[in-house]
Amino acid sequence: METAYSTTEKHNILYEWKIKEFVSFLESYKNCRDYGELNSPKFSTGSKMNDSWYLQLQLERDEQTKNKKKWISIFLNLFSETNTKTRTHCVFFITDNKKDKKYLNEFNTIFGIEKCWGYSKFIEIEELLKCKSELLPSDTLTLCLSLTVYDDYTSVVSKVPLEETNYKITDCIKDLFTTKMASDVVLVVDKRKFLAHKAILMTRSAVFFAMFSNAMKEQKENEVNIPDMNPDIFEKMLEFMYTDEITKIDDDDIVDLLDAAEKYQLPSLKELCERLLIQLLNIDNAVKFMAVGDRYRTEFLLEYAAEFIAINISAVSKTIEYEELKKSNLPVFLMIIKKFETVSQNSWLVNEH
Repeated sequence: METAYSTTEKHNILYEWKIKEFVSFLESYKNCRDYGELNSPKFSTGSKMNDSWYLQLQLERDEQTKNKKKWISIFLNLFSETNTKTRTHCVFFITDNKKDKKYLNEFNTIFGIEKCWGYSKFIEIEELLKCKSELLPSDTLTLCLSLTVYDDYTSVVSKVPLEETNYKITDCIKDLFTTKMASDVVLVVDKRKFLAHKAILMTRSAVFFAMFSNAMKEQKENEVNIPDMNPDIFEKMLEFMYTDEITKIDDDDIVDLLDAAEKYQLPSLKELCERLLIQLLNIDNAVKFMAVGDRYRTEFLLEYAAEFIAINISAVSKTIEYEELKKSNLPVFLMIIKKFETVSQNSWLVNEH
């Protein structure tokens, strides 16, 4: 058997650029025709390409608007004399007086022939000055960049036969789920009975741990009633607790399984349900899935659904669910609007460059 592998390494850096006396910097360009510009010291992630970067802050005026708003723009620059393509993931943000992240902007791009990428109109200057005590503590602007640089892929071919691994402990636990051998508790769900093992349930779920370890009647009894649960959904949850997988589930049941994962504190099952829902995203269910992501605090589902809606806003906005969302969940609706603005801005940047 011949197997080929392509691998890459990634290099990360969290770069913090503190610009002191920032208000005076703004004032010095207040009446100038030329735009202000400031470059950070150079820095590197330590990648194999010996990368060198610097941030560039620009002061800009929007001459096309009536009130001629003034903006701060921020760009990441690759300092290189070659056109080597460099794959990156970047997150710009400002830290406030409480060290919280503000104005997060994220993008993936490949630096090469184009050696500059970032955000025009990153933050309006008037808005920054209105929140001066929060965003400019001690008259200092703190710009941050989380940068990931990926090395080129390297490929190897292995001609060594891959032997099957020996029978593992996970296989034994799966057998316990199948055979119910040595089970020590009966779980009753809507009159259906499921044989299980307290030790496994306590290991996987904090809820079951509390149930069987505290001085509760469940600790003493070998039969426990599970309320408010569909037995088919409970069976899938139980299967996952023993096997870390689900052999088959209907699309319509995934949200119910996510609810069970939340109720019994099973984060890995919650992540699985989240990935399954992301794969099912479409025009008709995007708003519903975003509401689900908000309800169960599943950040990836919330983010993917918001971006999907923003990209397909013309179609999604015609759905009944979208209209209902505006009335019933304003914070989630505002997330969609913000994501739409970000997508539109990124699209403008791509066209500009």
